[in-house]
Amino acid sequence: FNPVAFLSSPCLLDAIDAIGVKPGEQWLELGTGCGMAALYAARKGANVIATDVTKGAVACAKENASGKGLQHNLMVVRSDLFATLPAQRFDVILFHPPYFAGAPRDDFDRAWRYGDLPQRFARELGEHLAPGGRAILLLSSNGDCGAYLDALASEGFRIEIVFEKELIVERVVAYSVQGASPREQ
Repeated sequence: FNPVAFLSSPCLLDAIDAIGVKPGEQWLELGTGCGMAALYAARKGANVIATDVTKGAVACAKENASGKGLQHNLMVVRSDLFATLPAQRFDVILFHPPYFAGAPRDDFDRAWRYGDLPQRFARELGEHLAPGGRAILLLSSNGDCGAYLDALASEGFRIEIVFEKELIVERVVAYSVQGASPREQ
C-alpha cells in the first residue's frame, strides 16, 4: 500500500495524535505495511514492534526505519497477527486491518480481505495488552466494520471512538479497544 494513495492510512497518524505517545511506552503495530504509523510513534518516543504478514512489507518497513534512523526503538518482524511475537504485553496496539470479507488469494489481496482475522484478533488481543493498555483499530465505512466490532464485543472488550474523519469516499473511525477478554478476568 502506498499510504499517500489511500486516504485512510494517514488517519492512523491522527489517531496516534488523539491518544498521545508517552516516551518509553511499548507499542505494537499489526499489518504495518511500509511502517508509516510505526515510524511516527517511534519518532515520538515509543518503543515499537511493527509486524506484517508479507515479506515485501517487512522489507519496506525495515528500510524506512533504517532510513529515518529509528532502528534503535523500532523493530520490524514478519508475523501473522501475534503469531511470532515475543511473550510481551503492549501499552498500545495499532491495527489498520483489511476491510472486506473473504479469504485473501495472495499477498496483495491480504491488504483488502480478512478471512477469519476479526475473530482471531479479538480472541488473541487480551493476551498482548498491558494492564490499562488499549488497541487502536482504524476502520472504514467502505468495509465491514461490524465484523471487527462484533468480534471484540463478544470477547468482552470496551469500544469507544477516539477519532473520526469524513474523507472523499469514506468515513474513517479510530476505535479505542480496552479491557481484558473474559478468559483473563
